[in-house]
Amino acid sequence: MLDTLNIRRYGFPQRLTAQDFVDWATILVKDPDHPNDVCLVPEDPAGSQQQRQETAVENAGRIAPYLQAAWAERIFDELASSDRNDPLFIKQKEQVVVVGCPRDGSVAPLIMMRDWFMTGVEKYREAILRRATAILQPAVQAGVHSQMLYGKLVRDAKKIQPMLRGLIDRVDYMNNKWNAVQITARSQLCAAVKAKISRAEYHAMRSQHFEGMNRQHIAVLIKAATERIRFRDTRHHHLVDGVVEQVVAVISQRKEAILCDAREVYAEAVQKVHDTRVLLDQLDRLQVGTESEGPDQAAPASIPPAGSKVVRYFPLIKRVGGQPSQPVVAPSTFAYTYNFVSKPIKQQEDE
Repeated sequence: MLDTLNIRRYGFPQRLTAQDFVDWATILVKDPDHPNDVCLVPEDPAGSQQQRQETAVENAGRIAPYLQAAWAERIFDELASSDRNDPLFIKQKEQVVVVGCPRDGSVAPLIMMRDWFMTGVEKYREAILRRATAILQPAVQAGVHSQMLYGKLVRDAKKIQPMLRGLIDRVDYMNNKWNAVQITARSQLCAAVKAKISRAEYHAMRSQHFEGMNRQHIAVLIKAATERIRFRDTRHHHLVDGVVEQVVAVISQRKEAILCDAREVYAEAVQKVHDTRVLLDQLDRLQVGTESEGPDQAAPASIPPAGSKVVRYFPLIKRVGGQPSQPVVAPSTFAYTYNFVSKPIKQQEDE
């Protein structure tokens, strides 16, 4: 109790064990923004408790001078102006970290720090931890995710494992069963299976033995099929050409028959026209003879001379709008009027 009162009177209210101090200050020593030459002794996980305690005391002895030299002045400058001008704080600045040396060697030493120094350093320590957290958090999340994914894979594998084992066992059982059936079984089904297998093996061997002959036979069949196709095409073309010739001959005969009929009709029409002209000539001569013997005694100029042909011209009737300009009145008997022109037969043929 007396030592505790003396320590507080000297201005070291913060007291930590060597291991707690090393754990607290290691992040300040390893901060990349504040490089230093402090080398910590690695702790042996397999060592005894006494060895780990001695290693922690040694590392604390190396960290304390670094904090005094690198951080005391910086933390003191961040104090209020009244504290910076206080003689007590000025005196405390000279020794902010102390490694205790107990009189009893069996007691673990303590590391003591000024209250204001530890508070100021704690701010920097928290800032460093936040930066490290921001850097490590994605990696930790990725690790956790991979662990979760691995856990899911392990869980699914455990579910599938009995299924796969059962499948493998069934495959092995079926192989062993059929091997045993082929060797020892005497049932009708086994005999049928053996016969089926033997036939399959025989057909395979037979096909391999007669492969060359089968190839030749297939070649002959292909050639025969090709010849049949060629013969069918040739016959088709021949029949098509013969049918076309027959159709052309029938068309020619039909055309010739039609032309013959047309010639006969034309000759008959020409004959009828000739007969009609002869009849008209006879009628015209008869008309002329009657008029010359009548009371009016028509002019002899109307009688055609010998060797001439009488041509009768009918008067034209003017039509307006598809109808005759004057109504047509049926003439009385022998009331027709004609105009006659006598032309020699030779002149008429030339025209």
